[in-house]
Amino acid sequence: MDPARDEEAGLPGDRVASQRSSIPSFLFISFMLFMLTNHNGDEFLARHQYQDALRSLTYQRSNYTAWMNGTSSEFSVPDQDPALRPILDIFNIQGSVLDPYKASYYSNITGFIHGSSNFHNITSTALLDNITVPWSSATQTYMTGINETEIGDRLGAWNWTASEKVALSVVEKLPRHMNGSTLSDTIALVHGRIELTDTNTNEDFRLEFEGVHFIKNGSIYGIAEPTSHHIDIRLLPSLVPVSAKNETAQLIEPELSARITKLKNLIDAGIIDQDSSNDEPPKSACPFSFFAQIEAFDVPERLMQELEEEIQKPTGISTIDPPKLAITGLLLSKECGIMFDINKTEGLRYVAVFLLRYMLT
Repeated sequence: MDPARDEEAGLPGDRVASQRSSIPSFLFISFMLFMLTNHNGDEFLARHQYQDALRSLTYQRSNYTAWMNGTSSEFSVPDQDPALRPILDIFNIQGSVLDPYKASYYSNITGFIHGSSNFHNITSTALLDNITVPWSSATQTYMTGINETEIGDRLGAWNWTASEKVALSVVEKLPRHMNGSTLSDTIALVHGRIELTDTNTNEDFRLEFEGVHFIKNGSIYGIAEPTSHHIDIRLLPSLVPVSAKNETAQLIEPELSARITKLKNLIDAGIIDQDSSNDEPPKSACPFSFFAQIEAFDVPERLMQELEEEIQKPTGISTIDPPKLAITGLLLSKECGIMFDINKTEGLRYVAVFLLRYMLT
């Protein structure tokens, strides 16, 4: 039949069908533009980010559980890099178990810590011109196999040599089973932020931090990544000494499960954080490993426990004066050939404990 006659007769010819079929597409595009250009659009995108994070965590837990059970898995956790230990020993990072009747460490470092950070270029090229430093040989071994041509892209625009100040905001907790019972009282989970400050401009470069604290010897091992990157806590067992790998590995699956449950509850309750503060382009793509040692003091462990219990749950009892909280530490980025040694630190507890729990949990 002639299409022109169809139109004259009011019949739906091809031209009319084409015009009508464009209406749903127009409505869909209009809806998407509406969602993306108003407050609800922010919530729409944030919800999808939460859902993507939930899928990612669920996938990570599945692979991690398979690895722990010894079944087929696309994921595995390597042992600690053997080249790390000499570096940690040179900087006195790995602590020892103390006589509890004579000395102790802080068992919980929730609070703020600030200090000095000293930059070191540990690329193979730079180390050839700096062979007299005591850590030259150890870091050369550590950097073996790194392709230095790729480092420049990761470094970004941040002024590493001017990063002379560091601040840590840390929250610490004992790991728990899903039923609430304590999983370990010798290893604690820590998370928070590490900020390097450019002393020329007072700008900060922020890293998110996840780690473990070995309470008996005061050692901390962790991963620090730029805020735009995701930290894979499944890799934490690869940073600790091989003798502690299995014990550390036992903590990860319950923590992943707890985070999955928390994220599900937030999504179901419609509690979606639309904060866009992380939308700024990252100042660097350098990933770091963080190692720290809490300084010991000549206070019996029993008296320190009394003090820390009073900090956590004040009752008004008399305790010892709080010793200075201080750490020595290393920020290491093999991928970027960067090392910072952290010293001259001072920590703040008390009010910081409650403030940080509100900020970071």
